Amino acid sequence: MYPTELEPASPSEIILIPGVSPTIPLVWGLVGLIVALVIHEYGHGILTRAHGMRVRSFGLLILGLIPIGAFAEPEGREIMRAPRRERQRVFAAGPAINIYGAFIFFIAMALVANTLTPAINGVHAEGIIDEQPASEAGLQPWEVITHANGTIMDDRNDFTSFLDSHQAGDNITLTVLTIADSEGERQQRDINLTLADQYQYQLDLGTDPQIIAAYGIEEGDAFLGVMGLSSNDAGANELAGPLSSSASKDPIPLAVGLAIQPLKLIFNPIDNKGEIMHEQELQLLDSETFLGLEGTMILLHLLFWITWMNVLLGFANLIPILPFDGGHLLRDRLHDYFAFFAKFFPNSHPINVQNTAHKISSMSSLILMGMMILIVALPMLI
Repeated sequence: MYPTELEPASPSEIILIPGVSPTIPLVWGLVGLIVALVIHEYGHGILTRAHGMRVRSFGLLILGLIPIGAFAEPEGREIMRAPRRERQRVFAAGPAINIYGAFIFFIAMALVANTLTPAINGVHAEGIIDEQPASEAGLQPWEVITHANGTIMDDRNDFTSFLDSHQAGDNITLTVLTIADSEGERQQRDINLTLADQYQYQLDLGTDPQIIAAYGIEEGDAFLGVMGLSSNDAGANELAGPLSSSASKDPIPLAVGLAIQPLKLIFNPIDNKGEIMHEQELQLLDSETFLGLEGTMILLHLLFWITWMNVLLGFANLIPILPFDGGHLLRDRLHDYFAFFAKFFPNSHPINVQNTAHKISSMSSLILMGMMILIVALPMLI
């Protein structure tokens, strides 16, 4: 079933505040935010001192007995009188160290994720296609296929090889474990089905035959009728991304994967209602480390949310809106550009250059802020 109308996101879903947004759990979100804020402010403070400017104060923001952030307050007059290039480095230091930190914590998280193993060998499907063999046989999403025609299916590679060895019209028997009940128990059953034709299924969807051929699909290829067929450690592998044990080790895919994987992690809690992976994927994992499954999961959640908050805080602060770091960077960069072109106009005055840079940066901040408010508010008004 598909929704006929998309509901606009509520303000609590859009405002990414721990405990307010359902996307961010309170405890993990606060821990990740505090670590990211401390790293961010340390970056500003270190660069401020490195360029010979004083830091008036540095410390933690406390709500009751709970630290909720950090601050580094440079000497205002000194930073405003500093050369623009040095001032830009100070403003850029916070977001930069957040982004570098995100990569470091991501690597640590990937190492922990790689220690997770399937609790049950087999494969599962995230979705079942209506009126296809799996659906008609009663297979449900997230049920674990452990055997096919009596042969053990350890992972996705085993099962795809099994399907490749069969043709449309073949009858097969799958041994399936149901979704765990409230006590964590699973029931085993056998289901019998007749494989469909994948080529014909694509034609029925209206797919161009040339595109079908480009994907290597031929007439008579076996089709089970499932979506998202995965090994049972897929949740851990998705977190580790290019550093997972099953990922390609070629240098180019590895480098590209490392660059984008921390950004992809932003969508995990959004897609999984505040969890780092789907609830059913969590139930399919185990750990043989000295920490055990519970300890490994605690460490994995800790590293995930620190990575997540560092990515979010780093890139959010680069938005060219005052008083974010990106707004200050935009203002100083505009001043540099205008000062360069002012050399070609003898009547240009430095005060005019400064005023123009300030006006444009302030105007762009207002425009961007208005656009962001409109994006949030418009779906609720329509």
